[in-house]
Amino acid sequence: MKSRAGLNKKGFTLVELLIVAAIGLVVAAAAFPLVGDVSSRHTLDVETFELVQFLRNTRMRSIAGLDDASWGIILEADRYTVYQMPGGFDLVIKMEENISISSTIPGNDITFEKTTGNPLPITSGTETITLTDSQGAERVIEIN
Repeated sequence: MKSRAGLNKKGFTLVELLIVAAIGLVVAAAAFPLVGDVSSRHTLDVETFELVQFLRNTRMRSIAGLDDASWGIILEADRYTVYQMPGGFDLVIKMEENISISSTIPGNDITFEKTTGNPLPITSGTETITLTDSQGAERVIEIN
């Protein structure tokens, strides 16, 4: 009979593999909430960027006098609408489910004056638009 001492051990035992798998699961479980948080904040950043671009584009349409009209945006809790005054154009943009909009703008309606691009009804000071995600993170856009 050969003794076990004479055998050349190669590889890992089942216990060693199970320990490594358990450590991997613990690390993955700890990292999972962080990944979800990063994804949620990225969505908030993208939605904020898109709203800023629509605000800029709407203002530029008014300055250019596109269709000889003023342009504006109406803000609602889960969407915003780009419109032309007088009527003729409406574009509704729905936000991601976990993002909500609030603002200090009277009536949540901002119209940009034709040729000047001045925001109405803002006469002085700064108004804000706030986007909030389901985890409470906020991004603030200032209109002045």
